[in-house]
Amino acid sequence: MRPSLLNALRFFAFIGATALLTACGGGNAGTIPAAAPNGISPLSTGIMGSASSLVATPAPAPVINEYPTLTAGSGPVVITTGPDGALWFTEGNVDKIGRMTTAGVNTNEFSDGSPGSFPNGIALGPDNRLWFTEYSTNQIGAMTTTGTVQQYSGLTGSNPAFIVKGSDNAMWFTEFSNGGAGKIGRITTSGVLHESGDGSGPWDITSGPDGALWFAESNSSSIGRMAITGTLIAQYPTGQPFPYNIAVGPDGAVWFTECATFGNPSSTKVDSIGRVTLAGTVTEYPVKTQGSCPNGITAGPDGNMWFVENGYLLGPPGASAVGKITMTGAVTEYPLANPTAGPMYITKGPDGNLWFTENSASKIGEVVFPSASGSGSGSDCSGKNDNNNHNNDNKNGKNDKCSGDKDAKHGDNNQDGKNGDGNNNQQCCNH
Repeated sequence: MRPSLLNALRFFAFIGATALLTACGGGNAGTIPAAAPNGISPLSTGIMGSASSLVATPAPAPVINEYPTLTAGSGPVVITTGPDGALWFTEGNVDKIGRMTTAGVNTNEFSDGSPGSFPNGIALGPDNRLWFTEYSTNQIGAMTTTGTVQQYSGLTGSNPAFIVKGSDNAMWFTEFSNGGAGKIGRITTSGVLHESGDGSGPWDITSGPDGALWFAESNSSSIGRMAITGTLIAQYPTGQPFPYNIAVGPDGAVWFTECATFGNPSSTKVDSIGRVTLAGTVTEYPVKTQGSCPNGITAGPDGNMWFVENGYLLGPPGASAVGKITMTGAVTEYPLANPTAGPMYITKGPDGNLWFTENSASKIGEVVFPSASGSGSGSDCSGKNDNNNHNNDNKNGKNDKCSGDKDAKHGDNNQDGKNGDGNNNQQCCNH
């Protein structure tokens, strides 16, 4: 482990360097008391959600499981689903790519082929390879599920940060530091590179519902939009600084996190979750815990947006949390058992659960959603009974509802849920 890189990665590292379970064990689930921000008023560039809109309807708390990575201090950053139905994630401190099954079993760590590369973003490509950015060595890498790596150079001082598959089946990535201004890069699966101007320090990037590329411009506090031709369509200013991660919501809008208190948890700026429509209208909703610095964000299986908060370095103890926001702006936060876990990025897994990285704790977290009572889905503490997940689950719920995978945690095939009445065996939940 390289301490300097670990410190660099602990939230907004790259920007800072350049711009300035209650049931299953693991993490506790709960709600952080609201800390209503003062002096919030509508923004000239958008609309700030009112504090009164943030009263969430009580709902069953999700269960949070946590699984250590193979290497202590590996510093996992970004996580995605691979072509094999497993979770793949970058490990910035050890220059590796990790693999974990949806049963929480670590199976492999593969070297990315470049010592000191600091792999950050990762995404599945159209060629079924995992494409990733090498922030420190200015390269783009592509890895097969067997660990074969190919690297593409040609970027100079660009600091590639995040990467996504575009609507044109090329890989698009952000270059945070190119010439101090930043660019948007494009690479085909055969390795042909192209760069387009952006000029704003782009950080995270996603493919929008309109087929364009949408990205968070952290230096200019804007959300950028670029056509797949490389033409910059628009830049939408945000009311709060440091837009960070970005994702498409179930409402067809683009949602993003804002670490407005970066470097100053007592700032009058407001840590928020933002939303921008395809027409460019920006709305921002304050999170409950100021100084928490929202990071990764993704659409959840429940129709809400889910995000992680990595503000323990900047805010009060307990700022490491998982949060959700409804389409109307109601925010709920679930603190992690370890207040210094440092969650960085979150994604929806192939099992329907949410998976996130804990950079400082070197763990992979899992958010499991309880099902409605009597639905027949047989929800329990592990959530491995979802009809859409795991190798051996089925719609009748006949497999063990704590393991989900017969070959995973417990290796058995308990029949408690076979009638679909949701009365599942809970005894195996002490994993």
